[in-house]
This record gives sequence, structure tokens and C-alpha cells, in this order.
Amino acid sequence: MRSINAHPDLPGTAIGRRLVHGVLLALIAGLACGADEDKAHTTLPGLPAGLDWSFNFDATLGAFGFADSLYADPKPEQPSGDLSDNWFEGSIKPALSVEHTTGKSGQLYGKVSGVGARTYGAAPTLVGADASSFDVEDLYIGWRSGNRFESLGEDALDFTFGRTRYELGHGMLLWDGAADGGTRGGYWTGARKAFEMAAIGRFKPGAHTLEAFYLDKDDVPEADSHSKLWGANYEYAIGEHTTLGATYMKWSANAEAPQRDGLDVYNLRLYAAPFPKLRALSFEAEYAKEDNGTALDSIAWNALVAYQFDDAWKLKLSYRYALFEGDDPLTPENEAFDSLFTGFSDWGSWWQGEIAGEYFAANSNLISHQLRLQAAPRESIATGLIFYDFQLDEPASLGPQVSSDALAYELDWYMDWSVNDNFTVSFVWWPCCCWKAARRVDPRRSTTPPPGKAWCAWNTQTSTPCIGGPPRPCLCTRDCCCVPSTCSSPRTGTRPAVRRCIRCTSPILTRSRRSWRKCSRKSSGAIWSKAAIPSSNNPANTFSKCAPPL
Repeated sequence: MRSINAHPDLPGTAIGRRLVHGVLLALIAGLACGADEDKAHTTLPGLPAGLDWSFNFDATLGAFGFADSLYADPKPEQPSGDLSDNWFEGSIKPALSVEHTTGKSGQLYGKVSGVGARTYGAAPTLVGADASSFDVEDLYIGWRSGNRFESLGEDALDFTFGRTRYELGHGMLLWDGAADGGTRGGYWTGARKAFEMAAIGRFKPGAHTLEAFYLDKDDVPEADSHSKLWGANYEYAIGEHTTLGATYMKWSANAEAPQRDGLDVYNLRLYAAPFPKLRALSFEAEYAKEDNGTALDSIAWNALVAYQFDDAWKLKLSYRYALFEGDDPLTPENEAFDSLFTGFSDWGSWWQGEIAGEYFAANSNLISHQLRLQAAPRESIATGLIFYDFQLDEPASLGPQVSSDALAYELDWYMDWSVNDNFTVSFVWWPCCCWKAARRVDPRRSTTPPPGKAWCAWNTQTSTPCIGGPPRPCLCTRDCCCVPSTCSSPRTGTRPAVRRCIRCTSPILTRSRRSWRKCSRKSSGAIWSKAAIPSSNNPANTFSKCAPPL
């Protein structure tokens, strides 16, 4: 359901997610017109005989709103600064599928589809502003073996080539093959899922599954990182209730995502309900290791425990702990975890939070505690509450003024209502409250917000001047300069000088990972150096940044 663009200057990315909200209220209504493409099909008459043709048409419409809390889009013409905003998104997806059964039930199959997406209604720049597009989505052919190899089981062999989807586990690393937002529109809707090019081979004898794959991400045109990978995946099913998985991936990319060029990724997964007399108790665990020398050396892992109650509402309670390593500014390596091609397989996985995960908190430098209660009061209704406690793994990676690891709390309520076989409506409401690590006073405001409305903003502009000598060369090359600087703040006094290597073309010293690349890593002809930022004893609410004279 979600996709997110990879443009470094657009919101929703690990780099672009700078905004931190206070209380946010939103209502999202989604419509799905036409049968679910994975569940039902409409067979078209008049097409060539001997082939099974199916046609689908899916459509979505969403309404979104921020209730007086969108600090990225103030209205300066109003004295109080109107912080509310509303916009709409819509998408359509016509699809035509075909299958041809050969001897012993083997099948040739293929699919072609297109996606049109639009963001409109004066959308804020936070979601990419108003935009629309229509392009090819699925375009693939494949073959599955059926019962040709009876001793191995049905469909023991399966090969697919072209524009198609590939999903790994529950979507922590690989799920979404395409990007939305930016010039494509549909930032939240995320109708696109297919990779620009995929080659997938699957061998499934009995309880074993072995996959080999090649994937090329379909990025937004204005920020194509050319992220490609090949890999192998193995899964072993122990009965019907336990699955073990292991995956290896090798990546390549251009200067848009230099940490991926040459990256090795190792992934282990476990999904289990191990107790025969207590199947209601289930567990999940996943571990990922990213290794690319000093360009990237990071880990992430999560563990979940859930209990399914035996009652009329089908209540299910779960708790999940997840850690995505952050960059330690005192080490030469980059430890900031790259979330890769994460996606939406279920509410809360893996866009963590309808505010945090969508707009300012990537799966990097993040620790999350998730408590979720699910219910199905009727067969047509699924609803639930999800509570998050978000913390920073490495607060200092956001700057020396950040000493607290408390990032935000968030509570999400959702409801999916299947009106009939062809029409579904989803409602979502979420308040989010930011804490010490996220609080920064917006310098354009001097008044306190009305009672009952929490507020905070992430300000990327410098609030105090920098004094010190002019830029001078250091270990960096032509695109960088090394600046000894001392920040003077009326709140904290003079802070010790810190040597920083930054882009000379940058108007301010940013805190993004792109500004902290290592001197040992070349990118687009430039060599970057990681900032040597010491620990800070400043109060968490102190806000000052250096803006060297460039």
C-alpha cells in the first residue's frame, strides 16, 4: 500500500525526513473499485481461445489532513500562522493477465498493467506537491512446472522475467520495487510496486524453497540511484507453523546512494508458533547485517511476540522491539542502517507509524517499541490500535546539541471496512507527540500555541552566527572544505571549535548522512569526510548550528 521515493531532497526519505510533528490528526479514505487482483478476476470474452484471460481495474481515492500541526507549511499572511493542510490522492490500475496450461498442468503466464497516480488539492511540499503520472507497471512473462516433476511437488520450478514484484519476508528489506511521490504523485497511496527489471527463479521441493533473483529499482526519474542487486534466498518450512529464512544480497548503485555500491547484505528470519498445544502464541525475529567497509557497516534486528485470543472479536495482542543502528560520529565507519526497499505488508510493517514512518523517521538510527491490538468485530471489518515509543540509537549523529534519545510517541487507529467484494474503505487517525530529541523552536514563531495542541518543528536553518577563520583545505578535495568554527549562542555561550568537512556548495552545515561521507569513499569525483563531532553537554532544548562563511 505504501511506497516512498528515494530523492534526498524530498520528504519521506532517510535524508529528507527532517520535519517533526506535534499532534497530528488525519483521515484517510481509500476506495478499491474492481476485484482484488490476487483474489478474483473477470474473464473477457472474444480473446484468443486456449488462453485464460483476466482483466482487473483497481482504483483508489484518499483524503488527508493535518490539523494545525504541519510546521513545514506555515501561512505567513495569517498572524497566528495557520498550520493545517489538506490534500487528495488518487490512483488507477488497469491490468490484463493471461495463462496457458501446457502438458502435466505446467503453465506459461504473463501480465501487463499500468498505474496512473495523482496528488492534488494544493498538496504541501512535504508530500511532493501536486503532481500526476501514468506509466507501465507490470510487464512480465513466466513459466511454472505444475505437475511435470511429480516427485518434487506441484510448481517445484517457477521462473519470471520482466517488470514484476518481489517480496522478502514481511518487507523489512525487500518489498517495494518502485517509488512514488515527487513528479509521479501518489506519495501516500503508493500504487506502484513492480521493479523496473526483475529476473526470479524459484525451486521448491517439498518444505524447501530456494530462490535466485536480480532486481533493479524503479526510482522516480529525478532521483534515480540505479540501485540494483542480485541475491539468493533460502526458506525451510517446519510443518505449517514455523518458517526459517536466510538471504544474501550484493548491491550496486550510483552517487545518489553511494553506500550501496559494493554492499553485501546478510539476512536471517524466523516466523514460528512452536508450541503444538499453544498455537495462539507466536514469535517473529529478523536480523540484517550491511557490510561495505567504511562506507557502511551496520546492523538491524527485531523481535515480536503475539497472542491470538479465542473470542468473537478475534483479538490479537503483540509487542515488537526493533533496532536500526545509527551512525556514531566518533568512528570512521558509517553505521547508519540503510532501510533499502522496505514496504507496507501490514499496518505497522515496515513504515513504522503513520506520521513517524511516513514523514520524518526512517528505519535508521531508530529504536522502536510497538504495542499493537488487533480486532475483527465483523467479518467485513478489521481494526486496531498501534502504540509506538520511538528512540534514537545515536543521538549525537543528529548534531552535538542533541543529547536525549527520546524521539516521539505515536498512537495509530485504523479500520479497514470491506463494504462488498469490490469496495473497501480505510480510515486512519493518528496523534503524534515529539519529545526532547525532536523539539526545536521554530524561529518564525514567538507565541505559544493554544492549549491542548502540542507543537514542535525541525528547523534546518541556522539560528546563531558562526565566528572563526575562513574555510581552508583539509583532507577533502575540490567539493569540500574544512572549517574550524566556534558557535556563539546567547543561551550556552561559546562552544569549542570543531573541525568539520562539508560541501562548499552547501549554504548551511546539514546533519544528513550525505554530508558525513568518509574521506576513503569517492563519489562523483569528490571525496567526503565524516564530521568529528564530540559529545555535547548542552541542554536538549538548545538550538544552535554552525553556518561557516563559504
